[in-house]
Amino acid sequence: MSVPDKVQGVIDARRDRVDELDARIVELLQLRVKVSEEIQRERMNSGGTRSDLFRESVVLRRYQDAFPEAGTALGTEVLRLCRSKTPHPKLQHIPKDR
Repeated sequence: MSVPDKVQGVIDARRDRVDELDARIVELLQLRVKVSEEIQRERMNSGGTRSDLFRESVVLRRYQDAFPEAGTALGTEVLRLCRSKTPHPKLQHIPKDR
């Protein structure tokens, strides 16, 4: 079913806006990954662990509060995305095939 040209113009403009917002979200997530990796590196270099479970629970709660239906899943994915892939310095000598 086709929609009138005027309505299609409104839809197209709003889709363009969604595309712009998605691009900004991707850019912000990429920045968040970088900053999270910096935090993890500093924490591990000072003898700490890669993850701070209390901090992760604070972040997760923020997503749950903002998006009651999907906040847990969304927050969990953001946290997973931002966990560094760099092994802990004490574990770097262990072969990857183990």
